[in-house]
Parts: sequence; structure tokens; C-alpha cells
Amino acid sequence: MGGFAEHRCTQHTGVVERRVISDVRLSVNRLPAGLELAEHQHVDSCLILVLEGASAETVGSRSFESTPGDVVLLPAQEPHSDRVSDGGATVFIIEPAKAWVEDIRRHGAFLDAPELLQGHRVGVLAAQLYAESRRPDAASPLCVQALLYEIGASLIRRRAAASTGEPKWLGRVRQQIDDSYAEKLSLTDLAREAGVHSVHLARTFRENYGVTVGQYLRGRRIEAAARALRSSDTALVDIALDAGFTSQPQFCTAFRRLMGCTPGQYRRSVC
Repeated sequence: MGGFAEHRCTQHTGVVERRVISDVRLSVNRLPAGLELAEHQHVDSCLILVLEGASAETVGSRSFESTPGDVVLLPAQEPHSDRVSDGGATVFIIEPAKAWVEDIRRHGAFLDAPELLQGHRVGVLAAQLYAESRRPDAASPLCVQALLYEIGASLIRRRAAASTGEPKWLGRVRQQIDDSYAEKLSLTDLAREAGVHSVHLARTFRENYGVTVGQYLRGRRIEAAARALRSSDTALVDIALDAGFTSQPQFCTAFRRLMGCTPGQYRRSVC
């Protein structure tokens, strides 16, 4: 679906960097402090990853307060307004072409309702897309396609799980991982807290979220580390330990496997 193109422009939201890779528009918007945008619409559906700062999206009577690592889903032609925090914000916007959206929708619900995702695997995948957009090469079109389809699969599985009603205990397990990802967690301990067998937990978690417990935990740690890499000059070893990794080498290996680049390369590409 094509290669990639790049350009820069200035809008009311400040400097905007845009690339089109494989018919997917990828842009970084730096939003000034206190910016308020009256109700407006986007021609195409989009996913918005908050990189730095905070902002609020108001859709009808609903308001989404988003912070770094969160992803806002906005369907095409959805009226909404924006308010940026006093500290400003930087966001990464993913806008698939209509053909992409329709292709994924053949398999299930995708970008059909506004929503805020917090601590979700889609945040990690969006961060991977961000890293890829900052250092495109000949393989980038294929990589972007794969990541977008994986995002679609994650959202479809999430909606399917919600429609059947996930067990309350499973939601508690996921919340425990979100709250304590930097701590030492084991499948046995999580299952004991939930009051289920560890095999049942492992199977149900994957059926509902599309990833294993270990993959989800690793993703939350990488997500936290990526935030730190974008927003601070903290040493890699300290970032690794703060995110729950036992060593810098372990962190670097996991980061590269998930993000496609080393922590150092990621920091250089986003700074």
C-alpha cells in the first residue's frame, strides 16, 4: 500500500510533523498550554496517543481526560472539542485511510465509537508506530501495516470480550497488573488473589485480551519506560529498575523485541 512521504507545517496547534506511510497518516502535534478548540470533526477516523502533558476530549456529554500513554479513539465525523492542560501536550495521531478502516471492520468493530483506552495493549502498539514513524526505512510500510492490523485485532477482541461480559475477577487481575506492574508478580499469586486456578486465569486472560499475562505485564513495563525515555534524561538502568525489570540488559532486550529499537535509539528519535 505505498511507501512514505513527509512534510512539516504550522497550524493553530503549533509545529506539526507528518508522514504518510502505507496510506496511514502519522503526525506529531505539539499543543500549546491552555489551548481550547471549539467543537469540530475529523474527516477520517483516528487514534490519538498522548506522548506528553494532558488534554481533555469532550464528545457529547462525555469527557475523556487523557495523560501520557493513553489512547483516544475518535470515529470519522464525530463532533468533539479539545482543552489542553496548563502544561501543554504532545500527541501522536494515527489516521488510517478509509480503505484500511473498512478492511479491518470486515472482521469486527473498529473505530466505531469514541473511547479512552488506559493501560491497554493498543497504547504499546501505538508507541511502536510512533517509533517507526520517527525513523522510517524501506521496511516501514510493511511494519506499519502489521502494527495497524494488530491494533485492529486488539480492539476487535476487546469489544468481543466486553459484549460477552468478562468475569469481574479478571478485571481485578488486570487492574492489579496496571497498578503494580513494577513489582514482582507471578501467575500463581495473581490467580490466588482472584480465587481461580492459574491455568484458568492464563486461558481466560488470553481469550479476553489477546495476549498472555506475561506479555501484558511486559507491555505495561515497556509503556512506562517509553514514557520516561520521552520525558526525562534519567539513566537507562534507573528507568529499567523503576519499570520493574531486574537489569538494564533484560530491559534493553525486552524493549527492542517489542518496540523494534533499543531504548537509546528510541530516546534519540523522539527528543
